[in-house]
Amino acid sequence: MLYNAFMNRGYARIAPGARLNAIIELTGRSDTVADIGCDHGRLGAALLQCEKARHVIATDISAMSLEKGKRLAQKCGLGEKMSFFEGSGLEPLARERIKADTAVIAGMGGELIAEIMAAEPEIAKSIGAFILQPMRGIEKLRLFLRENGYAVTNERIVFEGGRYYQVIKCCFGGETPKLEGFPEGMLYIGEMSVINDDPLLRPMLEKRRGGHIKRIEKARANGAELSGLEKEVRLIDAVLKIAEDKK
Repeated sequence: MLYNAFMNRGYARIAPGARLNAIIELTGRSDTVADIGCDHGRLGAALLQCEKARHVIATDISAMSLEKGKRLAQKCGLGEKMSFFEGSGLEPLARERIKADTAVIAGMGGELIAEIMAAEPEIAKSIGAFILQPMRGIEKLRLFLRENGYAVTNERIVFEGGRYYQVIKCCFGGETPKLEGFPEGMLYIGEMSVINDDPLLRPMLEKRRGGHIKRIEKARANGAELSGLEKEVRLIDAVLKIAEDKK
């Protein structure tokens, strides 16, 4: 196994947390994975060490981050398996005419992820699968995917460092699996998390619902209304009921 080879040669090994592990698991096995906005290259190195990729294309707008990524690749014995390119979003793939089977865009806002995919539409459509992990603004990302022909094929909820994260796997074309009764206006969570019976679905939604209720009650005490939050509470209740009835 690759794990033993790395350990026997004295190379560093990445120890991914829950969030990176979920990304790695959803990535599956690919010849070439593009890590868009790679930061220091930990995800790309972990993908290679877990044998999820034969080669990783690491891109970032920061030259300093890329240099750190190159040093990490050398420490991990992956210098020949990782290629680094400076640039914004998918632009390096277009510029260098790189074909990626899978692209990961993680650790940034959902709106920015959508902008990255929209900026190079033909490149985005040519990529076999995207693994997306927004830190916030997942509603805007889901809306972009829905309106631009991307099908959500899998999802994962993870809890790390005291907060919940959602990881989305999607591709251009095809259809997102539909769940009967799933509310059309729900953009915070997707059907796949309900279909998969994700064990963190209920605690994540209940935590979000509780936060909304507190804000609504505080606003009402001050003579104000938060109709947007009230609507989402109803949507959350609908999803929780569907999840319960599905058992």
